[in-house]
Amino acid sequence: MNLRVDRCLRHALLSKIYLFQLIDKSFLFRQKHKYHLYLWCFLMTSKLPPLAWFRAFEAAARHLNMTVAAQELGLTQPAVSQQVQLLEHRFRMTLFERRPRGLALTDAGRRLLPQVSESIGGLTRLIAEFDSQQQAKKLKIAASASFTRAYITPVLPGFLDMHPNLRIRIRTTLWHDDYLNSDADLEVRFGSSGLAGKGALELCRDRVVVVCAPNFFETSPEWADICAAPRIQTAAISETWERWATALKLPKPEGEVHVVDSHGLGLDFALCGAGLVLTSLLMAAPHLLNGDLVMPYEGYVDANERYFLAINESTDNLFAKPLADQIRQHTMKLMQAVLDEFFQ
Repeated sequence: MNLRVDRCLRHALLSKIYLFQLIDKSFLFRQKHKYHLYLWCFLMTSKLPPLAWFRAFEAAARHLNMTVAAQELGLTQPAVSQQVQLLEHRFRMTLFERRPRGLALTDAGRRLLPQVSESIGGLTRLIAEFDSQQQAKKLKIAASASFTRAYITPVLPGFLDMHPNLRIRIRTTLWHDDYLNSDADLEVRFGSSGLAGKGALELCRDRVVVVCAPNFFETSPEWADICAAPRIQTAAISETWERWATALKLPKPEGEVHVVDSHGLGLDFALCGAGLVLTSLLMAAPHLLNGDLVMPYEGYVDANERYFLAINESTDNLFAKPLADQIRQHTMKLMQAVLDEFFQ
């Protein structure tokens, strides 16, 4: 033990010199090294006694027998008895009445036992919870919140039923740089094919369409009506209202537009009747099929920015590919359904 520790223990000893009155000298001076004395005094001045003392007291109080308590704790009977005595010295009160055929709790012991039992029980449950989390298999997913709601959440219940010990961690992402340092096992990336990255597989050939709430127009609108209505632009895509109109050989709309970061926010605007949004057909598909949204104009252009699935091979997670396959199947199913219903 170095000099610094020596000084600390000496300080604890000198600052609480009166504790010598509580020391069982027959025990202390049997020790062969002076630091046992310093450590004793340090422990006795600590605000929180060691957990082992409380465990010994709780076991002895439950069984009212030091020998049985020692067997439960994997200790010797003298060791348990000594820890109980240390706790009694620390509190300066007797916790047990020692009788020829066992123990009996004093009033102080009966008052202390429920609180100690509750605390030890809470620690035991917490340790069990942490152990179960360590034993559980995990799958980390990175995807935008809107894509997660539309295409990951619907397949998770069935997937987790097949893998009940699996724990999912989803981290929401939006921009390309969110993936640069990602440690996710499975990523749903959004962007152009050049930015999707190595190993990323395109989910489908997406389209950019205009959608709005069913009751947004009282009658079937003309293009001029659409241009005059409040319009919403998604900043995540390169297709602006002007470019979209030019590609379809339509007059360019004029005036300011609302701008949102993601397809999900744009769809939320449209759902509440705030305007028309230029958005991904893939992301609008669940709402179109449910009748929550409609396409007031049936034109479309192929999307420059699309959704890609990427599996992190360095993590070697066995659950990433099976879940990716289910997400792909669900995506293709909804995309085909919306194409059959709205583009035949």
